[in-house]
Amino acid sequence: KYYQEGDNVFVDDVEINEIPRYDACITKIISPFNPVCADSFVPAVVKVRNLGSDTLRMTPVSLRIKSFSSQQIVSDTVKTPIPPGASINVAIGKVNLSSPGKYEMTAIVRHQADTSLGNDSLVDYLTVNQPISLPVTENFEGPDSLKNWKISNMWVSYPGHHDVVSYSLSNSIWTQDSVATAIFASLIGPLTSKTYLSFDYRIVSNPYPFSARVLTAKDSLKVLITDDCNRELQSFFVIDSTNHQASSVMRRVVLPLKKFDGKRISFAFRLASDSLNMNYIDIDSVVIAELPDIDAGKDTTVCPGTPVWLTARPCTACSYRWVRLEDGKTVSDSIRALALTDGNYVLKVTDSAGWSNLDTVRVSYFQLPEVNAGKDKYVCTGDTAILMASGAEEYVWDGWFASNPLKIKVFANDFHFVKGTSREDCVAYDTVFVYALKRPQVEITGPDSVCYAEENTFYASGADTYYWNSIFSAETYTTGFKNDTVIRLLGFNQFGCSDSTSKAVRVKSLPMPHLGNDTVLCADKKITLSPGNFQSYLWHDQSSVAVKTFDSSGTGLDTLLVWVKVWQNGCSNTDSLRIIFKNCSSMAEADKLKCFISPNPFSADLNVLIPGNTLKTTVNLYDGKGVLLKSTVTYGNIVQLNTSGLPEGFYCIAVRNDKVFFIQKVLKIKEND
Repeated sequence: KYYQEGDNVFVDDVEINEIPRYDACITKIISPFNPVCADSFVPAVVKVRNLGSDTLRMTPVSLRIKSFSSQQIVSDTVKTPIPPGASINVAIGKVNLSSPGKYEMTAIVRHQADTSLGNDSLVDYLTVNQPISLPVTENFEGPDSLKNWKISNMWVSYPGHHDVVSYSLSNSIWTQDSVATAIFASLIGPLTSKTYLSFDYRIVSNPYPFSARVLTAKDSLKVLITDDCNRELQSFFVIDSTNHQASSVMRRVVLPLKKFDGKRISFAFRLASDSLNMNYIDIDSVVIAELPDIDAGKDTTVCPGTPVWLTARPCTACSYRWVRLEDGKTVSDSIRALALTDGNYVLKVTDSAGWSNLDTVRVSYFQLPEVNAGKDKYVCTGDTAILMASGAEEYVWDGWFASNPLKIKVFANDFHFVKGTSREDCVAYDTVFVYALKRPQVEITGPDSVCYAEENTFYASGADTYYWNSIFSAETYTTGFKNDTVIRLLGFNQFGCSDSTSKAVRVKSLPMPHLGNDTVLCADKKITLSPGNFQSYLWHDQSSVAVKTFDSSGTGLDTLLVWVKVWQNGCSNTDSLRIIFKNCSSMAEADKLKCFISPNPFSADLNVLIPGNTLKTTVNLYDGKGVLLKSTVTYGNIVQLNTSGLPEGFYCIAVRNDKVFFIQKVLKIKEND
């Protein structure tokens, strides 16, 4: 039965089960494949898949091949771990299939921990073909037309399907693959030095109207031949974009097989295309035989009205027939034919044994050259226009310049004409108009000098689109420079014409005010600060003097943050410091005020004892840099501070109330010592 492409495939008996921990199964017997030619050294390869949830290790695999009178078993252990869900091809060994006939193949995987045995084996059947003697003809007629073929992504198309006139071997357009293959699975021969392989083929586009397909660099039809029972198919002939003649009718290919004289061979077709499902590649009339030697001559082209005599190569006891392919009419039944019109002329030569061979010669007529000077051009003023004519062999521009292409500098609108001459001295003319487009005049507006790292904006004008320093595309360019630099601007107008300019920018250094380091000052003292000599100043309190004095008024026993901003030559900078005011007059040692701190040194908890205290008292813990770490308020005479997590080193305890202010230095050592 012939099945059409797109026939439905039905699925039944679907089961969903819980995934076992260990479950090995055979999914495919890869080799031997069916059918296969007789050979005593055939690899046995199966595909094993892990359907369990754990990795399979040390998995035994075997393949039994059984005929009516004999049986072979090959086995091996898969040492490669197979992860869950993964598949692996396992080469088990070699089997002897030198005897033609029917075989039953049983592949078995037996993992010791596998409890799901229903999928551990796979049965398939194999036909080993007897070598076939010459001649061999494959026309793909009848229900068993593929019995000698191993196909992938191919089928047999019937007459009328995509305009084929007879049953043909075709690629399937339903596949998403880019490759289709057909392997002849029997050995043929022995061959002689006069044996030829011939076949008809055509390549048309899909869908309708199935027009002739011009091949691209990614399209090919390869003929592969092997003399070792398909173990190593070698490329023998390739049809690709360099030698394919696009046609919607079948073309004959004849290949001499002299190099295989005395050998048996098998062969295959391999189709490749990046758009396989958009093409139909049809193959028919495959013949391996001693075909008549034929040559219809080379393709020829003449001027219109010139008769062409076609002459075939002489063949002993052969008959001839010339047919014009375009209309199917017979032109001659002799060795010579007169071609009165252009077209493809097919020569069929039949020898005394009835075997035929075909060759094709094309007759075409010269026409007046279709000279084309190209479309009118729009070129920026001052640029070069390239005038390129086509359609002839020789060209003369503007009655003078025998050059093609012609390069001209454009400064104004102008017409240009070209004379084209064919190989047969046929002449034709064409003209082209070149428009000179106005260029933009771009400018950069912005400061000539900027402050170090200070952002400034530069503005572009004179064009429609701009590129700053060949990177940034905008009408404005905002950035900060640290060194003297040159800004470059490229501008384009609506016609694509460009202009460029540049601007040198000097970078001025920033003033460097210096107030000194942070300081500690008694509350009754003053400090005078000067950032240096600059053009103008602005302090944190909005004053603008060059030198300023600070005391604790308005701050008290606290920290004052002082900052100043200065200007010099249009550039500004800032400096700051902290002034910590302390009550120096009331500071005393803790033991003189009858205040006790223990333990000292300490590791975790620190106890502060203030005998007889009833006032609101603040107890603060500072690090060596004066940073406040902990603070607590008490009305009692004892305070406990938890210092877990603080690093080892010196700290300061400050106790203050309305009557007393004192400081005690303490040392923290490693905890748990």
